[in-house]
Amino acid sequence: MSKSYNYNTPAEGTLDWHIPLNENFSAIESDVQELANELGVSGVGGYNTPAEGSLDWDNPLNENFSAIESDVQTLANELGISGVGGYNTPAEGTLDWHVPLNNNFESIMDDLSTVSDNIGGDQLSKMSTLSVADVYLSLVNDLDDRSQAVYDATTFDGSSLAHQVENAMSAMGSEIDGRAVLEVPAGTYSWDKTVEIDTGSVLGPMLCFANDAAIDVTADWAFNVRRSGDGSNYYGLTNDPRNQIQVYGGKWTLQGTGWMSAVDIYRGLIAPVVIRGGTHGLLVRDGQDFSEGWSVRDATFEGVSEPIRFNCQSGDQQLLANLTFRDFQTGVFLDQASGQNLTASNLVFESPRSDAVGLRFNKYTTGTVYGAVWTGSTGALLWNDGNYTRPSVVDADIADGGSLWKGLEPDASSDVPWQQCQDSPVVVDGGPQITTPVVRTDSYSGSLADQIEAAAGDLSEGGTILISGQDSYDIGRTISLTLGGRDISVVSAWNVRFNVTTSGWTFDVTGAGHLGIYGGFWHGQNDGSKPGWLTTDVPNLDVAVNAVWFFPGGSGINATPRSKGSYRIFDTRFHKICETNEVDLASNACVQIGGSGCAELLLSHIETSETKRCYRFNAAVDDFHGVRLSAHPWSENDGAKFAETNASLTGTWFNVKWEAPRNSNSIVFDNSNTSSPADAVEPWSWADGEPVELWRGTKPQFFPGIDTRVDTAHIP
Repeated sequence: MSKSYNYNTPAEGTLDWHIPLNENFSAIESDVQELANELGVSGVGGYNTPAEGSLDWDNPLNENFSAIESDVQTLANELGISGVGGYNTPAEGTLDWHVPLNNNFESIMDDLSTVSDNIGGDQLSKMSTLSVADVYLSLVNDLDDRSQAVYDATTFDGSSLAHQVENAMSAMGSEIDGRAVLEVPAGTYSWDKTVEIDTGSVLGPMLCFANDAAIDVTADWAFNVRRSGDGSNYYGLTNDPRNQIQVYGGKWTLQGTGWMSAVDIYRGLIAPVVIRGGTHGLLVRDGQDFSEGWSVRDATFEGVSEPIRFNCQSGDQQLLANLTFRDFQTGVFLDQASGQNLTASNLVFESPRSDAVGLRFNKYTTGTVYGAVWTGSTGALLWNDGNYTRPSVVDADIADGGSLWKGLEPDASSDVPWQQCQDSPVVVDGGPQITTPVVRTDSYSGSLADQIEAAAGDLSEGGTILISGQDSYDIGRTISLTLGGRDISVVSAWNVRFNVTTSGWTFDVTGAGHLGIYGGFWHGQNDGSKPGWLTTDVPNLDVAVNAVWFFPGGSGINATPRSKGSYRIFDTRFHKICETNEVDLASNACVQIGGSGCAELLLSHIETSETKRCYRFNAAVDDFHGVRLSAHPWSENDGAKFAETNASLTGTWFNVKWEAPRNSNSIVFDNSNTSSPADAVEPWSWADGEPVELWRGTKPQFFPGIDTRVDTAHIP
């Protein structure tokens, strides 16, 4: 549902002022009631309509604005959105009374439009954060033939939704090794048992709940997620990224302890619409491995004592974006968990309890909190509890009576545009959605490469190619596509495995238009003979895949755009790319941009591991945003570089992590061949005693300020 609103804004000196105002109040009441009916909310409306000649006119008007604000807030709460209300209540005798009243009407128009835009009916509303979620949510809603791709939990037996979800996941596991999307449509559901998910056996499921799926959880926990089996490297990070869990959507009401308990889960990604009640929204713990790379986005926690808590050895590499905490004690608690390169953007804290804290850290943590809003007259946004490194703060908005911090004082900044991650399109513009029509590869004959090329040939006006779920596919030759101005997407379930044996590139895509590749675990060979995963000259590109794995002699993405457009690479891991001793370091990297460069380049929530080169820029980028990027080149990659910039890169690196143990002579930002590098907010580097060059060549702007170029570790 989406609707525009238009109310009167009477000018100074208007006669019979009560007429346009009363017309407004009648129209607002009707509009609020319509939205309330859509959401199943009662008790709204009943506004005053003061008559001509009314004395003390300020009283009924202010009563109206207070009532409207309350009603609009009720509607917003139903949708888990914040930032509405705040209307003026001008006092008796106010001059230029039309100004605050007209401001009110304009605010009400905006707020009701926001509410209307977020009523999604049977589908989850579009997320604000750049996320792969939007791809799968649009796939769920636009797909006619769902076999081996989307499983509707409500079509399975079970006395409650929890039982149905378990039965659906069991069917997925037995039929296609768990490689599909699980969907729950709009409706009202009971959830009377804890759903146990072992990602070692179901391979990192993706669960999509509709925006209007209202779930009453009477079990102690809704989900208990853990990973079994051996899958760790030297530092405890799981080697198989298919083990992550992803849960989107749903309005959850908790009667028990919490929503999700997760043990030994790496790269979890959750975005419930709203969670109400209980002690914990998300509790992440270690069993024997680290629990890093979590992302919590576009959610509201209401009446939850501790919405997010990491009680583990390492909670590094978190992305927290567009979250509202309402009626809470501690919003985010890194409890005995280190937290390098935390990115927390657009967090709103409303109605905090007595002595509440927004974010609490009691162990070594780096990163930045961007654009946080603290509305309470008590408590503190940050509690840096101990003698540890703590995150910096950019553009915090603290209400009177509240505190920015307690404990150790953070570095703080305000009103510096290049530092403002909270305004980045990565955080506010949402992600891609698939284009229709959708055609399935299993409708065509031949190998998977044959099927994809044939499907693309049938999409004369553009569309989406869906690879149905199964255990794995073999790719024995290059998939070659020419777009010819079309928008073509290739989508598989997030955890489908592709065994790449071709001697050439996996994908070779050319032509004007837009290319999207979403999902899949793309597994090359560890012999160093393959040139890489994707080579392309398209001007517009979206890539969000589970992982690109084992192309040690080549590149992940080699892009030479034929003209400047938009590139977005996100929610992806590159492993063992550009890694062998024989690799040509001058022409390979996990991601490299050449050709005409990019008008816009967004990199978000990407991890690179066991590589000598993460990013290379051989052509100018006009608008660059690198948000929450981490790199682990590991040992035997001496001289490894995070970013090699050989052209103008206009923008900012937000919260880069460079962890290079036993890796000598490594460089984070090599700007030797540019006078215009990107700026950097709170980068973090460590090499276990080996020297690290934070920059070479042109020094970027840093926040906080940095003077030490070479050190064994950079600790902000």
